[in-house]
Amino acid sequence: IGSRHIAFGKILSVSLALFILLSGSVLVIVLLSALNILSVTTGLPAAILNTVAVCLCAAGVIVFIISLTTGRTGGILLLFISSAVMCFISGCFVPELFLPDVLKELSNYLPSTHMLRLMTDMIQNRISPSHLLPALCSGICLYLFTTLNLYVRKGAKLK
Repeated sequence: IGSRHIAFGKILSVSLALFILLSGSVLVIVLLSALNILSVTTGLPAAILNTVAVCLCAAGVIVFIISLTTGRTGGILLLFISSAVMCFISGCFVPELFLPDVLKELSNYLPSTHMLRLMTDMIQNRISPSHLLPALCSGICLYLFTTLNLYVRKGAKLK
C-alpha cells in the first residue's frame, strides 16, 4: 500500500467519524428548530454540505498534524497546541475584531477560519462558495502534505 492510500484511508476514517458526530448535533439543531424550541434557520441541504466540508477539512488537519510526530502522545499534544493557536487566531475564543491586523490577515490562510465560517453559514442556512471552496482546498492540500510526509518518513513508494 502506497503513502497516498494510507493518507486517504486515515483522512477518510477520521472524516467519517467526525461526520457521524457532527451529524448528530446538526440533526438535534434542525429538530429543535422545527419544534420552535431554538430559533435557528438551518436547512438540511446547507447543513449537510457544510458539515461534509468541515469534516473533510478537519480530518485533513488532524491527520496531517499527527503524521508530523513519531509517537501518539506527541501527536495528540501537538494537535492540541496547534488547534488552540489556530482557534485563537481564527476568532473562536476572541472575536476577530479585537485581534491585531497581522493575525487577522494570517487567519485568512488557516483551515480553522474556513471551518468556523462554514459552521456560521450552516446556522444562517447559507451555502457560500467563498467559504466552501477554501475549506475543501485546505483539506485537499493537507491530504497532499500528509501523503508527502508519509512518503518521506516511511520511504513508501507512491503507486
